[in-house]
Order: sequence, then C-alpha cells, then structure tokens
Amino acid sequence: MPKKNLKDNPFAAHVFLHFQNLLLFFRVLVFLSNFAQIMRKLIYILAALAFTASSAYAKPSLKKKKREPFKVWNLTENTGSKLEASFDTTTTAFANYTPMNAYSIANSYNGTWGSPLQSKIWLDRTEDTDFPFTTPYDAYFISPSELPYFDTKTPFASLNYQTFGFNQTTEDNFNALFSVNANKKFNISALVDYMRAMGMYTNQATKQIKAGLWGYYHGKRYEANAAYMYQQFFNEENGGVTSTDYVTNSSMHPDNPVQIPVNLNNEAQSRLKSHYVFFNQKVHLALRKVQLDSVRVEYKPIFSAFHTFNFQQFDKRYREDSASVFYNTPAVNPVTKDSARQYSVRNHVGVSLDEGFSKYVPFSLIAYAGHEWMQYKYLEDSATVKDHENNIFVGAELSKRTGKNLFFDINGEVFVVGPSAGTVNVDGKVKTVFPLKKDTIGFSADVAFSNKKPSYWDDKYASNYTGLCRDNHFDMMQKLHVGAKASWQNKYVELGVSAGFDNLSNYVYYGNDANPTQYAPSIQIISGRADVNLNAWIFHLDNSLVYQQSSNTSIIDLPTFSAYSNLYVFFPLFRVLKTQIGVDCYYNTAYYAPKYMPVTGVFYTQQDTKVGNYPLLSAYINFHLYTARFFFKYYHFNESFMNHQYFSMPNYPLYEGRFQMGLAWNFFD
Repeated sequence: MPKKNLKDNPFAAHVFLHFQNLLLFFRVLVFLSNFAQIMRKLIYILAALAFTASSAYAKPSLKKKKREPFKVWNLTENTGSKLEASFDTTTTAFANYTPMNAYSIANSYNGTWGSPLQSKIWLDRTEDTDFPFTTPYDAYFISPSELPYFDTKTPFASLNYQTFGFNQTTEDNFNALFSVNANKKFNISALVDYMRAMGMYTNQATKQIKAGLWGYYHGKRYEANAAYMYQQFFNEENGGVTSTDYVTNSSMHPDNPVQIPVNLNNEAQSRLKSHYVFFNQKVHLALRKVQLDSVRVEYKPIFSAFHTFNFQQFDKRYREDSASVFYNTPAVNPVTKDSARQYSVRNHVGVSLDEGFSKYVPFSLIAYAGHEWMQYKYLEDSATVKDHENNIFVGAELSKRTGKNLFFDINGEVFVVGPSAGTVNVDGKVKTVFPLKKDTIGFSADVAFSNKKPSYWDDKYASNYTGLCRDNHFDMMQKLHVGAKASWQNKYVELGVSAGFDNLSNYVYYGNDANPTQYAPSIQIISGRADVNLNAWIFHLDNSLVYQQSSNTSIIDLPTFSAYSNLYVFFPLFRVLKTQIGVDCYYNTAYYAPKYMPVTGVFYTQQDTKVGNYPLLSAYINFHLYTARFFFKYYHFNESFMNHQYFSMPNYPLYEGRFQMGLAWNFFD
C-alpha cells in the first residue's frame, strides 16, 4: 500500500501547520520567561555596580588614600602555628571560579554544583578528616586549618553571589564573610555560605549550608584562638541516567534533559552534617624585646606553652522510600535508613621555642603530646551499635617560616597507645626563592611518609543492602610521597614545573562491588605538571598540563593527560573598568573513570566504560570595578556542535550549554 503524504490530505496538513505554530508559540513563551529571569538578575547586578561607581565618584578624596592591606593567616590544627595565607581579591579569573574548579582542573562528579566529587588528578586528592564520608565533599568542606584569620584596620566584608541556569534548573551560591578588629589584640569573623542547585536532570538537586564564627585574642603574655563551624551537605540521588544513548544519540535525546530516565526514582537522598569546635591557647613564658624604631617597641615570644582542643561531630545518612533493584543486592527492609555517626575529641599540650629565640638557631621547635577519644554509631538490623577508641600520641614540629630565601617545615606524629598504636605521619617541605636580575627563581621539595590504620568505617559498616555491609580486618597501610617543583617568573612568562612519585602498600580502595578491598603489593604513581602563563600586551594564555601514570590501572586508573587552558584579552575600559574577555577549556584523555555508589557516597573502580577525550569550552567576560567584580559566562557552548560524549563519569553527564553570571563585592569600612 503506498505511503500517504500530508499533501494528499489538506485537512491533516492544515492541522499539522497549526500544531507547528502552537509549538513555536510555546517555545517563544519559554524563551521570553527565561530571558526575563536573566534580565532581572542582570538588573540587580548592574544596579549594585552602578551604586559602587557612583559612591566612588561621589567621594573622590578616597582615591588618594592608600589602603593598607589586611593580614590573613591559617592555623595548624595540632599546634596552632600561624601559616601565611591570602584572601581572593584577584582581578582576573573570577568567571572561572567554582569550588570544583578551585579544587582541581579535572574532577569526577554528578554534574551538579555541590555534588560529591573526586579529583582525577592523584596529587589533588585530599582527606580533610578521618571520617571517610566527608572525602567526596572536600572541595566544599572547611576544616579548622582552612579558616582565614584576619588582622584588619577597618571592618571588612565580602559578598559573593553566583547564579547558573534558570527556572527549574537554577543553581545559586551566596557567600558572605565579615571580619572586624575591636582593637589590635581582638578580632572576630563570621561566615554564611548557602548553595542550592536544582539540577538539569531528574532527582539531581543539592543544597549546602555553612555557617561559622571564629576569632582570636592576642595579648602580650596570652593568646587564644577559637572557632565554631556548622556544615550540612544534602543531595538527591538518581544513580545516573539509565542509558548513555539518551545523551549521545540525537534521535533519542529529549528536548528537556529532565525527561531522560534515571536509575533511582524512589526519593533517594544523602545527607552529611558536621559540627566542630576548635580552641587553641598559648601562654608566653619568655619574651624578647624588639626595637622597631626610635619610639616603638615590640615584645615577641621565644618560649611558650600551649593547649589545643578539637571537637568534631559527623553524621552521614542515606534514605530511600522503597528498595531498588539498581544495587543488585537484597534489601533487609523496604525502606532504607542507613546511618553512620562519629564523634571525636582531641586534646594537645606542648611547648614551643619560637623562631628567633636565638640568633644562632633561626628556626622554631615544638613538641607536644595528646589524647584522642573516638566514638562510632551506626544502625544494624534497626538497632544502634556503639563503639569507641582511646589513643595517645606524641608529635614534633621544626620550621622556619620567616626570612628572605630559605623556608622549611617538618612535622612528625606517632600514636603510641590505643587501637591506632603504630600509626606514623611524617612530612617535610623546603622552599627557596631568590631574584636573578629581573626574574624570580624558586625551588621546592616535599617528602611525606605514613603508616596508618584504615578507617574504622572501612572495617565496620552496616547497610539495609546486604551486599554493602562490611566486617573487615585490614592491615596497616603505607604511603610514601616525594615531590619537587621549580618556578621562574618575569614580565612575560610565569612557569612552574613539578614532578611527583608515590608508592602505596596495603592500599585500601573500593572495588568493582563498591566495597573496600585491600591490595598488599606496592602500587607506584608518577606524575608531572607544567603551569605556563604567557602574556604580551593585552593578550594572555594560561595553561596547566598534568601527566599521570599508575602501575596498576585496575585499582587506580587515571587520565594520562589532563589540561586546562584559558585564552583572553585584558584591558581597561574608561580607565577604571578592568575588562577580561576570553574562552577557557577543560580536557582529559579517556580512561576508566570511577563509578559512584549513592548508598555510601564512595567512588569505586570499573573496567567497562571509558570517559573523557572531550573538551569543555566556555566563553566569558569578566569585569573589575574598584572593589567589585562581576562576570557573564556561557558554559559549555561547544555542546551544540560537537559529539555528546560529555560525561564526568559513567552515566553522569555534564550540563548542556547554559548561562552563568556572578558578582563579588568587598567592603573595607
């Protein structure tokens, strides 16, 4: 029977034409709605910037006043030692900043702001706490050693807002930081950080809340530093898309990504909560007099006694309204309510000989001893299981952090009593910087060795899904790292070259079944990195290239090459508006990227699907006006004309092309 054509049926052709017009009308409405939302946010940003500019022109005398920069530092968690730090007020690259990009140039994550992630760069991976469920959130987690302490002449505030997408897929991040010195000795700082992302795909929403209060009192004989921080990370779990064909095959790709089927549709949710209280105090038992000039005198400590208290609480939960066949393992109960809690209290006491205590010994020496109490709670067969540990440890620190050319830092800690007895952590860093004509040359090296007990949660964990329960007895793990770096900088070139070697023994990893497994033989990882920034007139090209190779790719597989490149022009407009226009690109070669397990929130090995070999391109324009920075960006613009192999890890695609903008505004009075 011959196939009929619409031309043969005028009535059907007329109906089809009206249907096309109606569809076009709805698309125009959607576009206008999205455009209105973008313009509304744009008006808010431009109004704020107009106020900034008008304020500057209304007070021309302020231009002539040179503002003294505030001082910023961090504290080490064990000893409360000061480490020089910086606060981000950079003119360029604001458009390229997200917590994920700041963490590493290549990451495996669920695609949404605030979702769990793991760096694809081995040397960028961190463990901020001894609670392994926080590791996927290290890019966002603020540990006590990462809090910025300020010494500011005037009250200081920093507001930062970024928005990504619109309507049901909007992602927003608001950050407010405030710091004020009551006097030279006393400071208090506060932080509120709220992130909410709806996600482009079904059941992909995330939410983060961080709020903290910290400060210090630094007197002549007594010092105290205190901090409290609350952090909560929430994310819906969808298990990834059911088939990659919905993304890669244009004939199967729906108009709206939210229509792509996902593996979990049972209200699966993960939540991680954390509280910590950090307190460090010092009594200066001996001082030395320093004559600053003919009038001013300063007293610096040379011998001190200190005490550090650190309380941390973690709570990891996973919820499902109904059991899912996605996990391929039986569920004990129809409703999943997995839970893991950890409490820790650490106390250190010690003494320190501060830098400069003798003109013949230009370094500081610290020795301490401490006690650690740990408690663990989890649900097993609907009953709460409790366990606890007591450990005693000793440690020392040798450092030189002031001067002109040579700096070093050596730390060691040994657990001598308790279940963790035998745990050893030693690390050392040395750095030298010196001028060579008009250039600056730098060299640094670092060495670290650890012999430690695997996490309690790698040995013991109970889940509603029987295949994810744990009852292990792993041996101590050993890790050796050796690294070196050289840098060279002049007016036109900034070059940094580094290399690293890691040797792992008795390595504990998450195998193909998403459960922890120990591999006794040694695994070696070699890596090299080159950071090359070039500039000529208004043209700039910033590049980072990382090479990695693992001796056992079935356990630790890494992309051979990962790269980031940023091409832009930078110039002033109207003499006051610093302007940056550019395109940046993220890329890594294909490799067997890890999978993600929603129940436990861990990344585990697989040898079925390769991910990578796809460039992620974004175009942006970034401005800096006095103390305000703002940008407009189109993320992933190449999605519209390249193949759709844009996966962060198996079954988790990146976002399609979308609009992004942001504003950061610093107040100094």
